[in-house]
Amino acid sequence: MPIQPETCRGLLQLILQQDHRTPTSKSLLKDLKEDDWVILTREAIRSRLAHPFRRFLLSDPEFASEALPTVCLNRLDRALRKTLMANLKQQAVFKKIAGACEAQGIDFMLVKGLWLTETIYRDLTARRSSDIDLILKPEDMPRFTAMVAGMGFDIPPGATDIRDIALGTKEYAITEPKTGAYIDVHWGLVDSSEQLAVGEETFWALAEENMIAGRCCRSLCLEDQLLYLAFHAAILHRFIYVGPRAFVDIAQMIRTPYRAMDWEFLVRRADELGWSRSVWLVLDLASTHFSATVPPEVLKRLEPSDVVTGHTKSLDTIKQAALFNVWENQNSKDSWALTFWMRILSHKSGSKRIAFVFRSLFPSRTYLQGYFKYNLPRAGLQTQRMKRLRLMVDEKKGALQRFLSLAIRQRKELKGVIALTQWLNP
Repeated sequence: MPIQPETCRGLLQLILQQDHRTPTSKSLLKDLKEDDWVILTREAIRSRLAHPFRRFLLSDPEFASEALPTVCLNRLDRALRKTLMANLKQQAVFKKIAGACEAQGIDFMLVKGLWLTETIYRDLTARRSSDIDLILKPEDMPRFTAMVAGMGFDIPPGATDIRDIALGTKEYAITEPKTGAYIDVHWGLVDSSEQLAVGEETFWALAEENMIAGRCCRSLCLEDQLLYLAFHAAILHRFIYVGPRAFVDIAQMIRTPYRAMDWEFLVRRADELGWSRSVWLVLDLASTHFSATVPPEVLKRLEPSDVVTGHTKSLDTIKQAALFNVWENQNSKDSWALTFWMRILSHKSGSKRIAFVFRSLFPSRTYLQGYFKYNLPRAGLQTQRMKRLRLMVDEKKGALQRFLSLAIRQRKELKGVIALTQWLNP
């Protein structure tokens, strides 16, 4: 019987727990048959782990030559070449838009993907940047909108400010038609003031400069980058979509920072931002399951009071729910309904939950203009909204079925996911 997907994920989890410099877990793989290797390799690539998986295997050349089928190594090499080509394309697009922003006097900061690839991994084959994440100041958004519209990005005709097109968030993805490259435009690091205890101007004041694609650009300071990666995984996504790669990124940031990590400042900053809870959970999981070398005293200082006093009886359930989302809910289409449900629960009051659902299901005319890709039906607003709902039901049918299956067949896991959401938003 061929190896099952859950077994593959279990093996990859065990591999990521190992320090690649001390390969002690090759025995886990010694009994795999060639078909099993092919399935395991495919799962590693699907989970965006081709680079750490290959690095682990080749850390013992003798084992790799004896046990690893050539076809698997070729697939891993091909995945890394695709990553390289994708990142070179992203570099070219970044240079283009960074140059335009500089010419227009528009400030921006780069976060996550391309920043991680160039400043932390320092290897264009190590991590594929699926999009370019830019942070802009809200007051610059009208000028930025006009600029990217003039450059040929897919901005709805007549739109004067990207913020008007977004749906309940402070980000919007635009595409360059020639290359198909995505730029995720942010005019805020958080979706609401409830998610941040201080003003976002502090991020700009602490920003540092890095060389990206041969250009000097601003980015969050090293500690803020790590804090934001943790916040992004835990609060913005509840560990859905991000996959194990989010923890691999954090482990790599700690292992090979471009300068020494100031852990004292990071702890103070997490408390100042009001993110200590989510940061502790992410760093604890990264340390336990992804070989991140987080200083024990840092985890101790970040530890939430209810954990210290033992009031969180379901802590193991919460951690398992986070790992469940990391490994089982990597596909954005399959997990849409679960994400929607968790976002509803993240709002503390009933009125805010109702308002969120209404905004999501019945958006503004401006949003619909972007949704229908400029070909707006010649009908009233309510007719347009109902058409979008029908399209959504058809498009999200698989995700809805998976959510119902989860609710019926995996109630324990769903209860854990709900407990996780409630714990992250006390």
